[in-house]
Amino acid sequence: MIFKTIKLKNFRQYKGIHSYDFSQPGDGNITLLIAENGVGKTTFIQAFRFCFYGNLKNNKYLNLPNPEELLNDTLVHELEDNDTAETYVEITFSHKDTNYVMHRKLESIKQNNKMIQIGEGSTLSYSTV
Repeated sequence: MIFKTIKLKNFRQYKGIHSYDFSQPGDGNITLLIAENGVGKTTFIQAFRFCFYGNLKNNKYLNLPNPEELLNDTLVHELEDNDTAETYVEITFSHKDTNYVMHRKLESIKQNNKMIQIGEGSTLSYSTV
């Protein structure tokens, strides 16, 4: 499996949409995550886990926070009561001669100053090269 891109929307520290490209075979490069503590390296890895496995409760292996903690905090504070918001992670990757796009999102509504999950969905699409 070769990762090509990851796109995050309102996922924990990543407010708004953020897209990252990974080095591809033949580039002569590798992709490294290097940053100060507290800026989102672990969250970046959690995004992969969330995208492929969802937010399985009580799964220590996945090490994900509760669904209500996946949505960006700043966005949550900006929302009014009954406003909805979504967070998603989308990963493109290839395996053998097939390209894939995995997309998982959570939809939430703010009620009484708390975010309540109202939906979760995922799709996996593919195309041959």
